[in-house]
Amino acid sequence: MCGIAGIIDRNNVVQSPNYLKKFSDYNKFRGPDAYGEHKDYIDEDHTIGLTHHRLSIVDLNSEANQPMLGNSWVLTFNGEIYNFKELRAELEDQNISLKTNSDTEVILQLLETHSPKVTFAKLDGMFAIAAYNKNDKTLFLARDRWGKKPLYYHSNEHHFSYSSDIRSFSKLEQQFSINTSGLKFYFTELSLPQPQTVFNEISQVKPGNAIKIKDGEIEEFEFIDLFEKQTIPSLDGKSKNVVQTTKQLLLSAVEKRQYADVDVGAFLSGGIDSGLIVSMASRNNPSLNTYTVGFNDKSLDERPFAKLVSKKYNTNHTELLVDSNDIDLEELVMEFGEPFADSSMIPSYIISKEVTKHQKVVLSGDGGDELFCGNATYLQAYKFDEIRRKTKAVASFKNILSALPVEKIKALGEIQKSPLYFSGRELYRSMGFSQVELEKLFTDKNEFQVQKVFEEVIENASKNTNNIFEGIFNGSIRTRLLNDYLVKIDRASMFASLEIRSPFLDDNLFNYIKELDKKELMPNKILKGILKELAVEFLPSEILNKPKSGFAIPLDNWFRGKWKEKFVHYVFDKKQNLVELNYNYIESVWEDHNKGQNYGHKLYAILVFHIWVDQFNKE
Repeated sequence: MCGIAGIIDRNNVVQSPNYLKKFSDYNKFRGPDAYGEHKDYIDEDHTIGLTHHRLSIVDLNSEANQPMLGNSWVLTFNGEIYNFKELRAELEDQNISLKTNSDTEVILQLLETHSPKVTFAKLDGMFAIAAYNKNDKTLFLARDRWGKKPLYYHSNEHHFSYSSDIRSFSKLEQQFSINTSGLKFYFTELSLPQPQTVFNEISQVKPGNAIKIKDGEIEEFEFIDLFEKQTIPSLDGKSKNVVQTTKQLLLSAVEKRQYADVDVGAFLSGGIDSGLIVSMASRNNPSLNTYTVGFNDKSLDERPFAKLVSKKYNTNHTELLVDSNDIDLEELVMEFGEPFADSSMIPSYIISKEVTKHQKVVLSGDGGDELFCGNATYLQAYKFDEIRRKTKAVASFKNILSALPVEKIKALGEIQKSPLYFSGRELYRSMGFSQVELEKLFTDKNEFQVQKVFEEVIENASKNTNNIFEGIFNGSIRTRLLNDYLVKIDRASMFASLEIRSPFLDDNLFNYIKELDKKELMPNKILKGILKELAVEFLPSEILNKPKSGFAIPLDNWFRGKWKEKFVHYVFDKKQNLVELNYNYIESVWEDHNKGQNYGHKLYAILVFHIWVDQFNKE
C-alpha cells in the first residue's frame, strides 16, 4: 500500500526545493519503503509535481518504484490490483513487453493502449490513481468502485492539489472553512459523509469515478457503477446452488488476495466472517499467521472463540490484550486527518501496529455484514417490503389508512406511501446524537436533517427506491461501509504501515451477490444465512451458536475511569472556538453518563472532535 500526492500550480512552488516532499510527507506511514517524485512544465505559467510513498508488496525491486514513466504517461498508484496477472497476459498477447512484475506497470501499459476510462474499469482491486499524460498535459485522478482507498483534492483559480491524506493541504497558503453540515453528520454517524470532508474547500473523488484536470478545468466522470449488473466470467460451469457458488467465489477471492512477494497473514476475531476467511486462507498457506485482539472485559473478549478456529486450522496464532493506556489517542486521532469517532479504530490500530512487526499484509473479514445482511436493519427492510406487498391491494385507500387514529394502521399507510422515508430511517444507526440532540448540541439555527442525507444516498445508489430492502442494501454500502468501516480499516492500518485485504469486498463476489433477491440473501429470514450455512462446513459449532458481537471496546467504563481527566481537559478546560457548541448540554450528557447512563459513543465523538481541533490549531 502507498500514499500519493501532487500539485499543479502557477506560482512555481512545485519547483521549490523540498516543497513537494513537505506537501506529501503526511503519507510517509502509508509508504515507508521508498519515496519518489516527478516534475514537469505544463506551460510557461504552470508546473506539475507528482509524488509517491511506497509500501513494497508486489515486485520488491526498485524498478517497480513510482512515479513510473511510460512513453506518454506518468503514473502514481496506491493500492493492489488482484487481476493484474490476467491483464498482463492480455498485454503480452498484444506483443507488449513489460520490464517488471508489478501491477503498477500493468496499469501504465493499459493507459498507453486504452483510454483512462476503459483502463480504470478493467481494474479489479483497491486503488487511488494519479496518472499524468505528458503529451496533452492532462491529469487524471481515479478511485476504486468501493472507495477503499482515499483520494482528497482541492482547487482554486490558480491551483490544484491532491493527496491520500487530508493533512497535506495544511501545507498550502490557504484558509479552509469548516463544513458545518458535514460535522453535524459526524456527530450523528461518527464519521464524515463522503465525498464531503470536514472542510468546504476539500473534497474526495467519488468511488468508481475519476476527475480530469486540463487547462484549469475539472471534469468528473463515472467509469463504473458498483450496483450495475456485471458479467462474472468465473461463474461459467459453476453450481446453481447459492451457497456453493458463494463458496467458490469466496475461495477465489481469498486465493487471489494471498498473492504477494511478502508473507500474508489474517485477522481472526472469533466471528463467522474472519473465521471463514482464515479457514479458506489456510488451504493455501498451512502455516498461516493469525492475530486476535482481546479485552479484560469478558463480555467483549473473543479470544476463546478465535483460539478454537486457530486450533482447528493449526495457525500460528498471536493474542493481544488492549488497554487504554496502550494508546496515544491524540496521535491516532490526527492520523485519521478528520474527525472520526468509531471507537473500534483503537483495537484496529493496536492490532495493526503489532502485526506490522511480523508482516506487511493481512486478510480481514470486513464487508461480510454488508454483503450478506448481518444486521437487524436488513430484517426490518425485509419485513417492510413484505408489509408493502401485502397492503398493495388496498393502496388506493392509503390516504384513508393514514388518517385513521390507530398508530399501526397509520404506519401501514405511511410505509405504502413513503418507502424512501422508511429506508432512510432504517439506515440511521443512532450511535451518536439523534436529530433532536443535534439541535441541542449546536447553537446555530442552520437547518440540517440527517434523514435527508440518507434518502439522497439511497436515491443515488438504488434503481428502485420503492424497494426498501434494495435501498437499505445499497445504502449501507454507500454510508456505513464507505464513510466508517473502510475509513477505519485504511487509516488504522496505514498508520502502522500495514496493508489489509478484504476478500468479502471482491468485485466478482459482489457482482453475484447483488443480483440475488432478498429470499436468497436471507434464507428463512436468517441474518447472514448464506455464510452461516457455509460456516457449518468450515467452523467449529461454538462459533455458529455465539451471539453476534462487534470489534467493540469498553468505552463506557473508560470514560468513567482512565479517560475521565482527558475528557475534562480537552472538552471543558480547553473547549474550542472553531464551531459554536452548547457546553451546558455537553455537561449534562457528561453528568448523566457518570450517574450510570451509557453515553460512551456520544462522549467519544465529542472528545475526538476537541482533540482534532486542538491539534488543528497547532498545524
